[in-house]
Amino acid sequence: MGRAFMDMLEHSYVSVTGLLVLVALSVLFVPVKVSRSKRVVIGLLHASAHLTAAMALMMMLEIGLETCVRHRLLGTSGIYPSV
Repeated sequence: MGRAFMDMLEHSYVSVTGLLVLVALSVLFVPVKVSRSKRVVIGLLHASAHLTAAMALMMMLEIGLETCVRHRLLGTSGIYPSV
């Protein structure tokens, strides 16, 4: 998962911008009563949890699509293929 994350950051400026906005908003939404260093840690942990969940869901979607393609369930227009 770390390699996929680094690949996403190296090849997509939109993803880098989205990640920076996510981290900034995660830090800003932590209550002000908490010290600044704890706010940054909580914000980074929150953003990394969202990023991990998004990457896991993306991988599950890709595995599901590969399974459907392997079993010829996509692109058949409702006609079941003969196996």
